Amino acid sequence: MTVKEKIQAFLQAPEISVWYRAVDLKPRTKEVYLLRLIQVFDHMQITPSLHLKECDGNRKQLLGRIKMALGEIREHSAALAHQQRAALVSFTNYYQDQFDEPLVINYKVKVRRVRMKKGLTFEQADKIIAECSHPYREIFKFLLWSGMDQSTFSYINSNLELIAEIQRQLSVPTRDYVRIDLPPRKSNMDVYFVCVPKRAFENLTLPISTRPHKLRNGQLQGGKLIESMKLKKRWKYASKKAKLDYVGMGAHHLRSAFHTQAVRANVDDRILLFQLGKGGDKFGYVRPEEQDVVRELRKVWEYSSTAAALDEKNKELGQKVEHIQSQVDEIRKGGLGPLTKEDLRRMVEQFVAEKG
Repeated sequence: MTVKEKIQAFLQAPEISVWYRAVDLKPRTKEVYLLRLIQVFDHMQITPSLHLKECDGNRKQLLGRIKMALGEIREHSAALAHQQRAALVSFTNYYQDQFDEPLVINYKVKVRRVRMKKGLTFEQADKIIAECSHPYREIFKFLLWSGMDQSTFSYINSNLELIAEIQRQLSVPTRDYVRIDLPPRKSNMDVYFVCVPKRAFENLTLPISTRPHKLRNGQLQGGKLIESMKLKKRWKYASKKAKLDYVGMGAHHLRSAFHTQAVRANVDDRILLFQLGKGGDKFGYVRPEEQDVVRELRKVWEYSSTAAALDEKNKELGQKVEHIQSQVDEIRKGGLGPLTKEDLRRMVEQFVAEKG
């Protein structure tokens, strides 16, 4: 059974269906919580209805099972256990008024990073994107230049009204960017929008669907809107081809690459955080106007990746020079006497030929 089929079957449970329709959560958070509830109930080998029944019955035994299950999951991933606990608390709290006494799931999951967080530069992102095929190459380029994540792209890709507005702005010749109004990522923000340069929309025609194809049994598959899970798989495949596949580094790190590039270009921190959906400041007071955002983001748009790629090229050349110098030092130690220009030329040509 696929993940989609599991989710659809899980939503058939009356308790889950009522909670999912009524709970006051952001759409992306609601989707994640739904998936985490499936996982934690499967791990505990319990149904949603039985969970609610035990909430009003043997609570001590239930809380012990929850603590044990989350503890086992935490051994594999503390972040996953933290999300599953939050989903379970949300589901249980929705039905609190049906219990004789309130139930508090007080088990805390401590999230500790046990591995180094690998960074992703603009140049490395370009190398990975180059290994992708159409339309994923264009999608990842769009994410790199906008600072968005896969979930936000999926939201845009499925919103026909928003796509129509984007196409209208793209047709205006006097604008070199597009403003995209999105649901706020933080609860203390009432307005959130991102500004994306038109270059990020090259060969990108929304909405984008998977390529339809026919199976051996004649059944047609594909032709569905590209979702974040598909983007994760494609990014993983491309990063392996580019030999830049690191544990914990996925397509979400394109936001990190955008952030790093903006810092290089000296973009104002408040505008940068607003573009990334983090509110602009700690308390969410900053509400920049569109022209303020565009003025600052032009710095990163104009700070082309060509300049950064040139730095990378110079770094490689420097490594080649160091290698040649080491060979020269070895020859001198051997007492072969001074090298002529012809000797150096021949050594450089040989080194370049070996490196292809």
